Amino acid sequence: MKKLAMSMAMVAVSITAAAQGPNIYFGLGTGFHSNQMKYSDLNETRFPTSENLNSGVLSLFAEIDFLPNHMLAVRPQFSYLRRGGTLKDIEKYEWTNTVKDCYYKLNSGFLDFRMPVLFQIGTDEFPVRPYVGVAPIVGFSTGGDIDMAIWGKNMAVAGYHLELNQANMASTYFAVAPMVGIKIHFPVRGLANACFLGLEASYEIGLTDTYGKEKDGDAVDVMGGAKYPLAGTRKFQGFELNATVGIPLHIAEKKVEPKPVAPAPVVVRPRPVVKKKACYTLEEIDDMINRRESVIGKTICAVDIINFDFNKATIKRESYPYLQRLAKTLTRTDAKVEVKGHTDNVGSDDYNMDLSRKRAKAVHDYLIRLGVNPNNLSYSYYGASQPLTDNDTEEGRTTNRRVEFEFKK
Repeated sequence: MKKLAMSMAMVAVSITAAAQGPNIYFGLGTGFHSNQMKYSDLNETRFPTSENLNSGVLSLFAEIDFLPNHMLAVRPQFSYLRRGGTLKDIEKYEWTNTVKDCYYKLNSGFLDFRMPVLFQIGTDEFPVRPYVGVAPIVGFSTGGDIDMAIWGKNMAVAGYHLELNQANMASTYFAVAPMVGIKIHFPVRGLANACFLGLEASYEIGLTDTYGKEKDGDAVDVMGGAKYPLAGTRKFQGFELNATVGIPLHIAEKKVEPKPVAPAPVVVRPRPVVKKKACYTLEEIDDMINRRESVIGKTICAVDIINFDFNKATIKRESYPYLQRLAKTLTRTDAKVEVKGHTDNVGSDDYNMDLSRKRAKAVHDYLIRLGVNPNNLSYSYYGASQPLTDNDTEEGRTTNRRVEFEFKK
């Protein structure tokens, strides 16, 4: 039966992962955007110099991570930034020796709705996760201005200034942005892997023509005062670097201790009283192995060391170092080891029995993933039927909520 249980446990690892619920985050992002105006029909002799418009970025987002190990994420977000650029050194008329500079400048604010889709590399066990993704973008112009000016050497200026609501520039903008990034998860309020800090780089590729037509459908030749029809298209493109912080939805949830439920009458066989030491620490077992003493019949009691999410069988991240040390110890001996799950008496017998089963199996499966020989591992569960001490105090209940590791022949 134990061999069958171990085989079924190994098969169930992927099923357990597939059943993980989604992680939902709310967050804030801030960063830097450098935008360039890209023209399809531009006379580079007349417009020899193009400068980017640099802008800050502020974003609010929600993120949903799902699939096994939360490898896929969708992050709807709103971002505010500025787009545009400057064409400089336009036809200086050097032969007149009167023009110092001539430029065209576009500066527009945008409110973007973005929908990044991210593929996250690695597993939930590791706090650092790189990712790649792509983000469709819909931008809405929130106003700005257009300047066309000639600065003479005598500081006289000629040209025009237009608010964007006076210019016939497209008010809606579509783009796509491939991206790469990395997340660093960290615990908050005792919750392992709770929040994350992220760093992300993307390159925006404009898909729609933002040039359109200027005032009255024509561009104004500031030098001659004439108007001329616009030709070609103008699209935006640019590099963006962002830092993000995400806070999970469940961090604000208040933990509610289950109300004690009167258990149904059951016959519980008391644990036999033996004179030998009931529990050993991992360090004591290591010392015995170093002295080449037998550890058969000894039991490691992990009291308040291996912790789980509230009312769940998900091992908390702060328990991983202890389990990694335990795995190294178990690989030093050929002894069979039985993982035993125990709970306190809060809740019904059936509930505690099922919870101890799930937690014992979770530890059993995690040790196998750490390299322990599955043929040497089994697990069992006892609910609240084998307490080490009474359950009348919180200290006693903490002691009874434990995982044991018994060495067998």
